[in-house]
Amino acid sequence: MSATRRVDAALERVIVLAEGENARIEYKQELGKDQVNRSFSETVAAFGNGSGGTILVGVSDDAKVVGFDHIRAADMIVEILRARLKEALDVVPERIVLYDKPIWVVTVPPQLHEHKPFRCDGRVMIRVWGATREATTAEILSHITPECFTP
Repeated sequence: MSATRRVDAALERVIVLAEGENARIEYKQELGKDQVNRSFSETVAAFGNGSGGTILVGVSDDAKVVGFDHIRAADMIVEILRARLKEALDVVPERIVLYDKPIWVVTVPPQLHEHKPFRCDGRVMIRVWGATREATTAEILSHITPECFTP
């Protein structure tokens, strides 16, 4: 399980207030409800299909730290992703304290090209201008290389 760590004030401002949600940062106020879990999983898949990214769980859409603490949060994150993602995808969940409130930083590192595309509930997701959406056929085909079909 991840250890809790406290980040300094300068880093707090950079993480939460820098640019708001964008191509590599997403905020989720909480997890646990089906619609939120689906959106969370779609964003993880989209980050996996792109250059990676970070989801801050416990931060509202308007960049306010509201906190999120669940006794089994790391397990919850893994279970949500296991239930919705077709392909296994590496994520790094870490609990930190930000403005005296616990949040979870879920980092999706860049994934190997040969493992892409990643699907959530059967759909290939991508991240464009801070929004997660389903990929078009052309966008999906751009992830496939001739090497994928070589035995």
